[in-house]
Amino acid sequence: LAAHGHWLGGDVDFHEADSWMLVGTNPLVSKAIGIPGQNPSQGLRAAVERGMKLIVIDPRRSQTAARAAIHLQPRPGEDVTILAG
Repeated sequence: LAAHGHWLGGDVDFHEADSWMLVGTNPLVSKAIGIPGQNPSQGLRAAVERGMKLIVIDPRRSQTAARAAIHLQPRPGEDVTILAG
């Protein structure tokens, strides 16, 4: 799910996702991007408990990153390299 521009990959059901990758965002503080419901913290916690793998790419150790199975902390400008593979 993209926060900027248009996502052309079809609809993504958060409740059925095996993994979720967030890049440079902290939806637990800045309101949920793609996390349904009134309480993004509770929704994310429930998803992780059911087995969803949360991947966060963010140089900051945010509240969302603290719940991630994988937290990559790139230096400035390295996020593009990570996403390019």
